[in-house]
Amino acid sequence: MTFDQIRYFCAAAQLGSFSKAAETVHISQPSLCIAVRKLEGEFGVQLFQPSRKGAVLTEAGRIFLQDAQNILTQADLAATHMEQFAQRDRAEVRIAYTFSLADAYIPRLLREFSEKEGRGCCIYSDEMPSDQIAQGLREGRFDFYRKNFTGPDP
Repeated sequence: MTFDQIRYFCAAAQLGSFSKAAETVHISQPSLCIAVRKLEGEFGVQLFQPSRKGAVLTEAGRIFLQDAQNILTQADLAATHMEQFAQRDRAEVRIAYTFSLADAYIPRLLREFSEKEGRGCCIYSDEMPSDQIAQGLREGRFDFYRKNFTGPDP
C-alpha cells in the first residue's frame, strides 16, 4: 500500500467517479484504476462495486475510507511538523548599513555569517542613512549580529 494508492482511492470515493478523481490527482484514469485494483488485490477485498452510477463503495470500501482519510491526515500533519522543524533551524538575519560600510565590511560580514550558519541561511539587507538605521534598530526591524563576526569594528 502506498500513499498514492490511498490518495487515489480517497479521491475516487469522495468524488464518486474514477474519471473525476483522475483529473483531480493529475493522472490518467487507467493509471488510477490500476492503482486501486492493486490495493484491492493487496487486501483481498473489493473496495468499489461495479455500477453505472460511478464509483460506489462496498462495505469494505466504506470501512477503509475512514482509515485511509486518517492515514492521509496523519501524513499531512507529519509533513507539516517536519516543515516547521526545518524552518526552526533556519538562520535569518536582517541588517541595514550606511553607504560608507557597503564596500569595506558588508560583503565580508555576509560571507562570514553564511559560512557560519551553513545552508538554510537567509539574509535581508538594505543600505540607508544612519538615522533610519537607528530608528529601525529601536523598532526591532533589524538584527545586530556584529558580535558574532570576526574582524575589526567598522
